[in-house]
Amino acid sequence: MTKKGNDLGILRGTIALHLALLCLLIVHTVEAVGAGYQPRQLMAIMITKFPRYATWPPGGNGPNGKMVLCLATKDRALKSEIGGMLNRKDFGGRKWEVKTVDSLNDAKGYPLVFVGKDMQEPDDAWYDERRKEGVLTFGEKSGGKRTSIINFVVVKKKVKFDLNLDSAGKAGLKINSRLADVAREVIGKP
Repeated sequence: MTKKGNDLGILRGTIALHLALLCLLIVHTVEAVGAGYQPRQLMAIMITKFPRYATWPPGGNGPNGKMVLCLATKDRALKSEIGGMLNRKDFGGRKWEVKTVDSLNDAKGYPLVFVGKDMQEPDDAWYDERRKEGVLTFGEKSGGKRTSIINFVVVKKKVKFDLNLDSAGKAGLKINSRLADVAREVIGKP
């Protein structure tokens, strides 16, 4: 092997190691910070970390500059807890803005959408309409069919997440495989 080829292999290994450590940092940071926060507030903090693990389609509406999260729900508590944590705040050097809609069908043109428990889960047709622009969806449903890409679950007072790679593909996103390493459950294959 040439020196150049060996250096490239070392660089790839270093990048992979850094990504793995960053994924673990998400989980452990949330657990360490979690003592003083309610579960939905922890979900809000986690939401700020996930976009860096997604790749939007070329020409899509991936987040750039200001981060906009759409809350699709009529649940006032959800709007208050997640919206209150993120709206007009800086996380990771980016300003966050939260918009709310009362129907999942009104959540068009947003790169990040949180689907409340009171809404029907996104279906194939909903994702097909957004495939070219790309959308990263979040939810907090338990049991049944869950189609949000990131679905938060509270287990023994800890916030964990399931990752739906099938939905990510339908939404036009590619998810970094390192995220699957720290997910509680992974649905689908990369």
